[in-house]
Amino acid sequence: LGVTVSSLTTLLLVGVGVAVTFFNQLSSSELLLDPFTGKPESPNWWEWCTELRSPCDKPFNKKKAFCDPSLSFEARARDIVSRISLEHYPWLLSQTEHVNFTSGGYCSATTLPLDGIPGTDWSTEGLHGLAVSGGNTFTKGPTSFPNVVTTASSWNRKNFFEVGKAIGQESRAFWNEKQLSHLAMWTPNINVVRDPRWGRAQETPGEDPYLTSEYAVNFVNGMQQTDPKDTGFFQATACLKHYLAYDFENSTAKRLDRMNFSADVDDFDLQHTFLPMFERAVKNTSVGCVMCSYNAVNGVPACANEEFLKGKLFGEWGFEGYVVSDCGAVGFVETAHKFTNSFEETVRAVLTAGVNLECDSYFSNHAQEFVALLKKDDNMLNLSKESLVKIFVARLRLGVFESGDSKPFANVVYDSPNVPGPWNGWKQELTEHQKLALHVATEGMVLLKNANLSKNGDATLVVRMALPL
Repeated sequence: LGVTVSSLTTLLLVGVGVAVTFFNQLSSSELLLDPFTGKPESPNWWEWCTELRSPCDKPFNKKKAFCDPSLSFEARARDIVSRISLEHYPWLLSQTEHVNFTSGGYCSATTLPLDGIPGTDWSTEGLHGLAVSGGNTFTKGPTSFPNVVTTASSWNRKNFFEVGKAIGQESRAFWNEKQLSHLAMWTPNINVVRDPRWGRAQETPGEDPYLTSEYAVNFVNGMQQTDPKDTGFFQATACLKHYLAYDFENSTAKRLDRMNFSADVDDFDLQHTFLPMFERAVKNTSVGCVMCSYNAVNGVPACANEEFLKGKLFGEWGFEGYVVSDCGAVGFVETAHKFTNSFEETVRAVLTAGVNLECDSYFSNHAQEFVALLKKDDNMLNLSKESLVKIFVARLRLGVFESGDSKPFANVVYDSPNVPGPWNGWKQELTEHQKLALHVATEGMVLLKNANLSKNGDATLVVRMALPL
């Protein structure tokens, strides 16, 4: 192979020497002091480099402003942002933050972990129960609730609320057991179905704007569940998607897909069909997140649409959370919609419109260009800073920065009341959440056709009609 034993030995010794030197530097520093005992501990890269260990549990952060619970979430977030150098902005504004932020061993890809502020993973799917996605590694089975269209067919606000609450509880239980990558749920899907051929209709409450609005409000309030101590912490964060006028996948004949399609919608349809559920949910909940969609609306990509993001969402409706793009949607503003012609034009378009966080790696793949833009353009720098404040407020509101006894929802664990334990087959008594799933499935049944139910044709099926909302 052309490699001598001597050269292999040399490489091995050099590698061991580097590793030992690195470990010795770490073990002699304050970074590896156990936050509870104050004694040196062995490195645990996964816990240290993620939110599984609170930054405010670390001794060197105790007196920093972002760990002061007497301050507002915004004040604490601004303290964090003040510590961030421009070189880290492209990563922090991307969903790939978790991957890139924690690479290189001991979080060495960034200086932020020197303040004990780890990267994070921004996506967990929870449409009708927690999904195995991202960094989720479940050893126990989350409850699977009926598809959303079935739950919505019960026309029962309490069902919508209780299902959201249960999914939020289970997400917090898995988080506390270190099996969930993030408490930001990318749900609910509240797009109105206008064509039954759309392959994702079962994800939504259906074709009725009023029913969809009621589902959104109650599901979000159930999922987010503020802390019993009224401290403002969320159990989990819901995300309204996909904003706006999105119910199309692809058309081979017309060479269109959801990435480049423009929904041409008149004002009447916007006001009566596509906007009401988003407006009602924003105004009647504290929803943490809204996701802008792949498609364009009347020729302007949803994630670069200043009229509907900055104008309607943040302005007219008073939204206080953050906007995340659907995965890849920022890049598609340039590559699919041809709305912009360069990276710089795209960044200007989406940040000005109101996007705060990108799902994908368009920003981080152009990190040098992004930083150069921030250095020469104060407006882009200010918009980026405000976006970072919003997304750190979102993390703080989940309580993942809190220390000791101040951690919210710390008692939500598996096998506690209402949170189900592992499923061992039909002989086990149903947990409260499984009973809820069965109840909702029963109430959501719809009789499509009441005919031919007996051989002689004289029998009909008696069906309990759902009461209107």
